[in-house]
Amino acid sequence: MLSHPMNPAPYTVVCTLPELVRGCEQRWLDEVLPLASRHSIELDLHGVVRIDAAGIAALIQIYKAAQQAGYSFHIVNASRHVKETLHIVGLDRLCESHNAVN
Repeated sequence: MLSHPMNPAPYTVVCTLPELVRGCEQRWLDEVLPLASRHSIELDLHGVVRIDAAGIAALIQIYKAAQQAGYSFHIVNASRHVKETLHIVGLDRLCESHNAVN
């Protein structure tokens, strides 16, 4: 379901990359970023086992685009490693803790 200002249900985006790292993040970002200016985003990272600074920067860009457009952005199903990495950089508040996986 697509979200709309009158319907706050988020648009779920599943990241199919095993790693959100430099070299593969830009193509993924080019696909996801336009959605953030039109919908609330629920980003499912269940298959992502590693994230680096480039991946974190991509998440921040999506978050900022959603916020500037008046939409929300949060992460679900993040692996323990991804959640720990996001915690270290202060972005763990974007994660839905009840959906975390190991």
